[in-house]
Amino acid sequence: MEYKFQVQLGYHDIYPNAAIPSINDLLCQLSRKRFIDMFTDFRENYINIDIREVIDKICSKGDWPYGRQLKKEVQQYIDKQCSLHPEIEKGRNILICDVTLLELLRQEFAVQPSATPPSEQKSLELFCQAILLINDKIFDLSNVNDEELQELLKEHDDQWMEQILLANNFSFYSFTGVQAKLLALSELVKYMELCQFCRENADYSNYMQQFLTTHNIASTHWYGYKNLAIYNAYNKHRDVPLKLTDDYAPDYKMNINEIISLKDNQDYIAFRDRPLLECMPNHYLLINYIFLIQKIYSSVVFQLMKASGLKPQQFFGDYDKRFSEEFLFYHFMQCIFGNINNAVCITGKQMEEQHLIKGEPDYYVRIKNSIFVFEHKDVRIKADLRMAREYKSIRNTLFSKFVKVRQSNGKESKLGVSQLADNVQRILQKEFPFDKDYNSNRVTIYPILVIADSQFNQHGINSLLAREFRDITNNFGKYVSELTVIDMNTLILFSEKLSNGKIRFADSINQYHNYLRHYKSLIRKNGINGLFDRFISYADFMLQLYPKYKLRKSNCLFYKHLIFMYFCPIINF
Repeated sequence: MEYKFQVQLGYHDIYPNAAIPSINDLLCQLSRKRFIDMFTDFRENYINIDIREVIDKICSKGDWPYGRQLKKEVQQYIDKQCSLHPEIEKGRNILICDVTLLELLRQEFAVQPSATPPSEQKSLELFCQAILLINDKIFDLSNVNDEELQELLKEHDDQWMEQILLANNFSFYSFTGVQAKLLALSELVKYMELCQFCRENADYSNYMQQFLTTHNIASTHWYGYKNLAIYNAYNKHRDVPLKLTDDYAPDYKMNINEIISLKDNQDYIAFRDRPLLECMPNHYLLINYIFLIQKIYSSVVFQLMKASGLKPQQFFGDYDKRFSEEFLFYHFMQCIFGNINNAVCITGKQMEEQHLIKGEPDYYVRIKNSIFVFEHKDVRIKADLRMAREYKSIRNTLFSKFVKVRQSNGKESKLGVSQLADNVQRILQKEFPFDKDYNSNRVTIYPILVIADSQFNQHGINSLLAREFRDITNNFGKYVSELTVIDMNTLILFSEKLSNGKIRFADSINQYHNYLRHYKSLIRKNGINGLFDRFISYADFMLQLYPKYKLRKSNCLFYKHLIFMYFCPIINF
């Protein structure tokens, strides 16, 4: 993901001395149809565009007095800010982005729309004011100048930048750098693996059958094919309502006149569950592309939980261990490392069953003098914590999921990062009985935290967890690499190239951390855009910056082959 340092202008920026109106009071004056028309128009034409350009384009369609006055106010604000942010002010004062629109839609569906809306000009004024208020709500950039920003970075003040990246954006996939096409591919692969797992395990086979029966779905093949067809349709026409009928009529649809409280739509749970909005009979507007893609696999998991009748903690405790770790993760680890000559590979399950060691890692690989030790985590965070937009709360939540957690009996349990630190120390002391044939003074140990959900690719999480690991392992010496956080989707996407040797895993990690270490030169080269480079995730580095990266073409071919091989049983020739 290529960041551009931009400012989402808020109401308080433009009207610093004015009373702040209520978002609800503005939106309830609009009719739902008029709101949706403006929502669609702005999403199609004005995303990530300088606010002055947006106003000019709207005014070119007809006189808009509020727009002319708003542009004057904006220009006055920018003139005042230029002395503080000379680089930011070059066409980067954004009115609206994907994040703004998603939150705006959530706010709209929480109010009772008006049956007698104002004129089109007044409606547009109310709509723009609501956008500015949303920007105030979800974006918060401290008022420091460019020199101060770079001084903060020189002093290694990671938390300041993490606060911008996490506190404001933690609920939004668009800030993970995930590419929709590649996410769809990995979701499809995981869905196919899940179907295979269900066929091999009677209890999950029953859950899947209950899900299919409840929703009147012919087969797992048909469910995947239908969702893939809908995904492909919106891939070509993302911003306009599409007609979906007969076999392709979606089950996950919202009515245009629904009202959903903000509490019931925390973390956009209602939109995730039903990502298509029925604007008129059989015509559906896409709410969010990522939410649609997640219907292929992620939402099926929650449907299996419902079918099981188990409590979430009980279901996911079993699912995370048996499928996410021991089936999916192990499978791709075997794909990547299984054919490497003289490699030592052993799973956590094998260590446990053979009573080799307690507190075992989830996967261990040694290739000559390179040792990779893995911890796999499949975690979920409550909706209210995702939307807290408060750095301390988010940091504490991440700590309790990936580092340590205090149990009800008062004892602390080590998780992910802490477990990796313990096992790195044991490797240095050659305590693993299954592999002692190495010189601990010559090896390089690579601690890898594999996270199942790619939403945790959010830039800033990697640096936060790496700092926690560094604090624990500060005295371990030069033989230990920095912590690398990798999501499961990235392992899936690069598994073929890692397994055939076109990409060497150790080289990719070394180059990634070398890139992070040289962020100061990037700031000098890229200016203020370089501020975010030190927080780039491994996934984004591989997709955009790794010099041997040639993934797109081969993945497209693999994608087509995958679709054909899996769905040919239901295609009539």
